[in-house]
Amino acid sequence: MFNLLSKFSLAIAAFALVFSMGSCKKDEETATDTDLSMHLHYKVGTEDFAYDQVYTIDGVAVKFTLAQFYISGVNIMDDDNNMHSFEDLYILAKPSQMDYALGTIPASFGDHLHMLKFNIGVDSLTNSQTEADFTSRDANDPLAAQNPGMHWSWSSGYIFVKIEGEVDTDGDGTPDTAANWHIGTNNMLREVSLMAHQDMEGEEATIEVEFDLATVLTNTDLANDYSTHTMNNMPLATKVANNMATAFGVE
Repeated sequence: MFNLLSKFSLAIAAFALVFSMGSCKKDEETATDTDLSMHLHYKVGTEDFAYDQVYTIDGVAVKFTLAQFYISGVNIMDDDNNMHSFEDLYILAKPSQMDYALGTIPASFGDHLHMLKFNIGVDSLTNSQTEADFTSRDANDPLAAQNPGMHWSWSSGYIFVKIEGEVDTDGDGTPDTAANWHIGTNNMLREVSLMAHQDMEGEEATIEVEFDLATVLTNTDLANDYSTHTMNNMPLATKVANNMATAFGVE
């Protein structure tokens, strides 16, 4: 009787194992690669972003005439801490373009994207290029020479973040003084880490990311300290770079 029960139990276990293997195989066969993109939505606090619109940040009236920055070093992680990196991907983020293709994720990655990471700026090797390197690139390359320019005229390397506009310096509620925040050099590279929780089961997926310019300029004494080309005002550049790392969220 015992032997009969043992044989019966073994048969059940073997059937379960075969069924389980068959199920895994079926999942692998039906899984597909996923084309992943990022939708980047510019905001100023709770308001949608628009050029030349007047906003209030830390009690100071501000308007923007330029707001763009480089994204690089993009990688994602699933629930099991498996990481997929997008090699050689560089994005020049602009308000006029909201959707950016990141790349194709293999079916083996998993069906849930847990975390998104990227850098604001470019790596030190890329940042060591000269003006000749910029101008020799294809015009559609985000690392090529840009208009407005995204590399320094007085030094090698890229401007990681370029924000320009006007601020109100006399307290009458009207932006009246030209302002600029140009952030670069290797020590200003900052990493952004976002909990994404994005389904990856389909052939296409989009991560909805929000970028808040009010966060970028908060606690910077806007009415009195509103210009940096990094080296000429390192304290302000550092504040802006640090704020950039916290200015993103997943919608």
